Amino acid sequence: MPEGGHQVQRTRRLLAELIVIAAGVFLGLAGDAAWDARQERATERGYLVDLRTEMLLAAEELAEDNRRRATWVAYGSSRPGHTTSDSC
Repeated sequence: MPEGGHQVQRTRRLLAELIVIAAGVFLGLAGDAAWDARQERATERGYLVDLRTEMLLAAEELAEDNRRRATWVAYGSSRPGHTTSDSC
């Protein structure tokens, strides 16, 4: 084989190897980014579940406070620990 043909073949082989290496690095980085995104979504879901739980508990506390206030108003009594101006 002539020297020029050997050089072209060697250049093509090196170029092919470079493309394979670059593709491998690209796939590795893409896989890593996808895994990170998946982990972030899982973390976000956990935060949302915790937030929902806290909101439900807060809603229950507010509902209980409203029930107590309604009871105080219905019976005409003041809040516990609060005296009216009529009591002397």
